[in-house]
Amino acid sequence: MSGFGAYTMRTEYGVLFGRDEADLGFRRFDPYLTAMDDVPCALPNRLDSAHWRSLFVHPHDMRFYNRDRILPAAGFDELVGKDQFDPPEPQQGRYVTDAAVAEKILEIAGKTDMPSFIYSVTIENHGPWAPHRGAGTDHMVENYTRLVRAGDRMLGQLREGIAKLEKRALLVFFGDHRPSIPGVSKPGGDRHTPYVMLRFDRDGRVETLRNSRKDLSPAQLHEVILAMNNGRIIGKNTS
Repeated sequence: MSGFGAYTMRTEYGVLFGRDEADLGFRRFDPYLTAMDDVPCALPNRLDSAHWRSLFVHPHDMRFYNRDRILPAAGFDELVGKDQFDPPEPQQGRYVTDAAVAEKILEIAGKTDMPSFIYSVTIENHGPWAPHRGAGTDHMVENYTRLVRAGDRMLGQLREGIAKLEKRALLVFFGDHRPSIPGVSKPGGDRHTPYVMLRFDRDGRVETLRNSRKDLSPAQLHEVILAMNNGRIIGKNTS
C-alpha cells in the first residue's frame, strides 16, 4: 500500500476504484475531490448488483470526504457509520475500537442471505499517537505499536468469526499507510504496508493455497479481489 501521513484515504481509494497514482496524476493527493468521475470503476459497481449486496462500514461521519454522496454512486447499498456504533468507553481511547468494528462486520455477514461485499475502514489506530504535546518519539512508537496489536487481534477475531459462519468468504486485510512519526518514518522513504488474503470454503475452513509474498499496489489489489470474487467477499482496511 502506498499512502503516507495525511490524505490516507488514497489507499482506500485505490483499492475501491482501481485507479493507480499514475492514472490519477495530481488528483492522487485527494482523489475523492473528483471521485464521481470514477464511480463506474468502483468494486461494487463492477460486481453484479443483481447477485451482490455491498456495504461500507466506517465508525465515522460519512460526510467526511463526501463519502455519503460518492459511495452510493459507487454502488454501495448501505453505509454503516458512527451512528450504528456505541461510543467508546473512556479507557478505550477517542475512537471506536477495531474489536467493535469486527463485531459489526461479523453481525452483518451472519445475517446476509446473498453474496455480500463488505468494505470496512477502521479508525482506532488513527493518530496522533501522543496524548499531550511534547511527547517523545519512543512514547509515540509505543502507542502506535500498542494499537497495531489491536489490529492484529481484529484479524484473528475476523478469522475465527468467519470460520464459525460456515460460509464461503474471502477476507482481505490491509493497512493504508505507515505512521507519520518524526524520526521513524519519512515521507520520501518506503511507503509499503502489509496485506493478507484468506479464502474460506463453505465449511468455514481456510483453503490451502500457495503461501507467497507478492507486492501489489492498491489498484492491483482491486483487480485481484475481482479475480477472486467466487463466493462472499469481506474486505477490510485499517487506518
